Formats: sequence, structure tokens, C-alpha cells
Amino acid sequence: MVRNIDMGSGAMSRRRRTWWRWLTAIVTGLVVTAVAGVAVAFPSVAATTCPGCYGMKQVRPGLYLEPGLPAARERQVTEVVDAAGRRVADFYGGRRSSPDILACLTDTCYQKIGGGRERGIAVLNRAVMLSPNGIDPVIAAHEMSHVELHARLGSGAGPMPQWFDEGLAVVVSGDPRYLKPETAGNRCRVSTQEALPRTLDDWLRTAKADRDTYAKAACRVSRWLQANGGSRAVLELIEHLAGGGELPTSLAAASRSNTEIAAALTIEEGTVKTHVARILSKLGLRTRVHAVIYAYEHGLAPRGNRARTGRPVRSDGKIPARRRTRFSCTEPCSSRDGGPHVTA
Repeated sequence: MVRNIDMGSGAMSRRRRTWWRWLTAIVTGLVVTAVAGVAVAFPSVAATTCPGCYGMKQVRPGLYLEPGLPAARERQVTEVVDAAGRRVADFYGGRRSSPDILACLTDTCYQKIGGGRERGIAVLNRAVMLSPNGIDPVIAAHEMSHVELHARLGSGAGPMPQWFDEGLAVVVSGDPRYLKPETAGNRCRVSTQEALPRTLDDWLRTAKADRDTYAKAACRVSRWLQANGGSRAVLELIEHLAGGGELPTSLAAASRSNTEIAAALTIEEGTVKTHVARILSKLGLRTRVHAVIYAYEHGLAPRGNRARTGRPVRSDGKIPARRRTRFSCTEPCSSRDGGPHVTA
């Protein structure tokens, strides 16, 4: 009787071990399939997650280069990345982000890690890929600015308008294609009074059709910085948004397109354009941002633009400083998928 029980227990144990082997094999298969799917569908995500899996050579922590480069070329790329990091740190008063950098000096390498025709790209706001045409402090700083901004905002902040994100990256990198030198009184190369793309998809679509989109965004951000105190205003804005605050009126209004207004009011887009033009003409204003400010200052709009932190947002877009603030020094104190950010 005891013998039969022992034999039954052994058979049950074997069945359990067999079941666990099958379960482990199935789970492993699913994981491998999922990883392979990511590698095929999103090669840039896979490459930045495991650079070595794509043959990239680690020359120091966080920096991966195309293998087989002469020592002089490796030093050149390293110097470019360091110079870009200094530009970001100079603007923000230090860096909180440390993205992995993947740099290719041939098209074959860049295509292998999932790159396209862009000069550089920030992947999931945690890594940066540089193409052969992107081995430049300006391009690298542009993409590293995206990562720094979102690292400071954190996951709890509301969405930052894409035009502000991109325009700020141009300012931080000092891209001469889209902005005049800092010594110029007016740094704008191209300005616009139209709404700029708010989402990443809209930005990519608009930038592809209009090569001046980067310059327009950079112009608007540059003017906002001049009116609000420079880089310190960005730090205060980040603190405000990271604490659950709403986007200042001036920035939010600049993101609202005629198409979005038409959809919200269920009218034709042409009707929106006509009404906006008439309103601006009658009030003697130049832009819709000015119209929003006018509405608040004259009591035509409810003053409900107050952050959940209790700090009011003024109609000119400035965030009133606290008496005690983390950013109280003369210069900014040291302390960026949502999707890719592409440098044209």
C-alpha cells in the first residue's frame, strides 16, 4: 500500500516537472518572439537597448561607435559628443540626463541600427542616434536637448507642444541654419503668426512639407525666452509643469490650429480663418496669442488658468516666481517615445 502511494507521488512529480518545462518553453518562445518583433518593427529601439547586439563598439560608458574606426576618428566623435553635452549643460545649468549615444560614420551602419535619412534622432527620450551627417556638436546637442527636457519634466508632466520642444532644441544647440547668432538683436530667420504643430505626428508632417518649420519654431521660442528671462524661464516652466501645472496661456494658444478650432466648434476651417482675421483687425492685434492675452486682461475669458500647485499663470505667459524657489541663483542652478525627435 505504501509502495503504491510512493509510485503515484513519483509519477505526479514527473508530470509537474514536464508541465513546468513546457510552460517555460512557451514563455521563452513568446519572449523571443516579442523581442524579435520589436527588432524588426522598431530596429532603433532594439539597437539603443542593446547596441552590442548590432555590432556597435563601446568606447566609454554610454558612447557606442561604429566598429573598425581609426583611433583618430573615435577621438573626433568623442569630442563632438562632449562639446554637445557642454552646450546642453550651459543652457540648463547642468545635466540630469545621460543618454546612450550611438554614432555611425557610414550609411550602412546607420541603416543597420534603424536610422533613416535624418541627421540625428532621439529614441524614446533616453538615447540618441547620430548619422554620418550628424557627427556635429549642433546636431548632437539638438537631440540631447530633447532628452534633457523630458528627463526634467518626468512622466507626470502634461504634454509639451512639439513646436516648443523642437524650437528649444534649436536654441540650445545654436543651430545657425534656423537662428541668427546670439549677438543679433532679433535672432529670427523666419517668423510666422500661424499656429505651429503641437503633436509629434503633426510636426513630422509639417516639417516635411515646409523646411522653414524649424526656423519658425525657433523664432517663437527665442522671442518667448527674451520676454521671460532666458533659460531661467525654461527651468521655471519645467518646474511648473512637472508639478502638475497647466501650460501657460501664451504657449497653449500658439499651439491651437485652425483645424482644431473648426473641429471643436463643428464649423468649416475657412470660417475660422475669416473670423480670426476679423477679430485681429478690429482689435488692432497681430497674432492670436495677443488676442488671448487681450481677452484675459479685459475680462472676456474666465481666469481659471491656475495650476494645481496653486500658482497662478499670468496672461502674458509668465509664471510668477515663488518667494522661495529652487532656481534662486543668478544663473540657472545645476541640479531631456514619446516618440522620436528628428533633426532635419
